[in-house]
Amino acid sequence: MATVDGAKKLPLWKILNVSLDYCLQNVKAAAGFSLLNLLFLLLTLLLPGGYANPLFLIWLIFYYVFWCFFFRFYFNRRPYLVPRKIFDSLVPSTKILFLTAVFALGLSLLPLALPFLLPTEMIDGYTNFLREYMPELDLGLMLLLLLVSPLILYRPFMAWISSLIGRSGLLKTAFAKTEGNYWRFVAMAAIFNVVFVVFEGLDEIFDLPDAILMLVYAPLLVYVNVATAKTYEFFFLDNLED
Repeated sequence: MATVDGAKKLPLWKILNVSLDYCLQNVKAAAGFSLLNLLFLLLTLLLPGGYANPLFLIWLIFYYVFWCFFFRFYFNRRPYLVPRKIFDSLVPSTKILFLTAVFALGLSLLPLALPFLLPTEMIDGYTNFLREYMPELDLGLMLLLLLVSPLILYRPFMAWISSLIGRSGLLKTAFAKTEGNYWRFVAMAAIFNVVFVVFEGLDEIFDLPDAILMLVYAPLLVYVNVATAKTYEFFFLDNLED
């Protein structure tokens, strides 16, 4: 799908549908990756202290390699594990991580930094405001992250895939290829986030065990990454043209 100016427009619903079709047509592969993903997620429950445990860094490295394997398998780039390609992919992935971390950290620290900019007589009122409206502020921060996700996550992620499968990993190329699709990427991010938010809401209501949530998240993350791969195909490989 392309406009008169030549910019390709992401067919969002088609991407979601063909991603589901891929999972159903390749059910053994999808189930295998979902099972491995579930094992990775469950392993985090065994780490004393969770993410603060130094062993989490080792887990993160192997989890990164797992998703590298997934995308090389999807695009049939043999061998599926190539250390050089994994190292090459660290360049765009580091940029993605940096952009996301800087923006998220900035947003999270903003409410805490604001009192230093306020007159002394207003600090108590601002503190009470934070206590009363913190859930609404968290929602606002989540919406802001959603709005910037095309710039700091989804479009840069195209560069990561390119680098991983042996193509150009330049962010400039990824942004040029996906130009004019900002709101479509926002819509994609919103759809995926809604699913996770629904299950988090069910968790708060029914106090579900973490293992149950991970049982849901594991295949869902595989589907999300299949949709990301299909998005890459549309913009970079012309495999989903109408």
